[in-house]
Amino acid sequence: MVYLDVFGANALCSTVAGQRNTVVGADSFLSNQTGDQNTGLGLASMWQSTGSNNVALGYQAGSDTTSGSNKIVIGHTAQPSSATASNEITLGNSSIACFRIPGLNYTIDNGGDVTLANDKKVIFGDAGEYISGDGTNLTITSSGQTTIDSTSTINLDADDGNIYLKDGGTLFGYLARSGNNLHIKSQISDGDFIIQGNDGGSTVVALTLDMSEAGTATFNHDILPTTDATQDLGSTSKRWNNIYTGDLHLSNESTKSGNSIDGTKGNWTLQEGQSDLFLINNNTGKKYKFKIEEIE
Repeated sequence: MVYLDVFGANALCSTVAGQRNTVVGADSFLSNQTGDQNTGLGLASMWQSTGSNNVALGYQAGSDTTSGSNKIVIGHTAQPSSATASNEITLGNSSIACFRIPGLNYTIDNGGDVTLANDKKVIFGDAGEYISGDGTNLTITSSGQTTIDSTSTINLDADDGNIYLKDGGTLFGYLARSGNNLHIKSQISDGDFIIQGNDGGSTVVALTLDMSEAGTATFNHDILPTTDATQDLGSTSKRWNNIYTGDLHLSNESTKSGNSIDGTKGNWTLQEGQSDLFLINNNTGKKYKFKIEEIE
């Protein structure tokens, strides 16, 4: 038994075995012979189609279709992506430039831009994962981790020159541009600035800047110049006030010229004793003691 609902001249006129088809409009599904469960509304809607489970609503909606199943085509002369397309939905013809849902204030324009009203969210999976905006500010929220992964450069571009670092809404640091200078600031009062690294699998604190002591620097290991006997510690106008050290090692052997007195070079170590100061010539191994005169 064949079940057909047909209204319109030549509608489903080629059907020989198709069942449960419903069409309204002249020439609607005219070429269908064996396709089942199609629905057409509109003159010549899907008139060339031979597939099944298709829906065509509108004047010549899907009229370019020749085969393919399980598609919906809605709108005046609206056409699917191809004559044989399956499993797709088409809303409107190529002149439609905007998709709107007024009650939700939702729009997709002809450039592909999606516009949502202020304070609406794009939610991923659950209410804890979403993107929202108030018309001025954008917020990306995650109840877990947020990953930014790029095959190329990741740019952080803030036109006011400030990038803030927060934890639970509390500002703890920021990066800022001031003129041509980069500022890196620890925002919490007396919060130290700590640089850590990985030394052979172990975490080490390479440098600590103590903000409760105006930035006193504590290094975990040596401080070395990039080249030998080239850089200075202080200058003629920027002198260190006091130097606290253990033994003092002195050598000008790697310089191009010797000292300014006799032009020779040497390698000496100054050491401290309980009552004397000692000087060791590291080249000859000879040891000397300073003659010190007590004045008070």
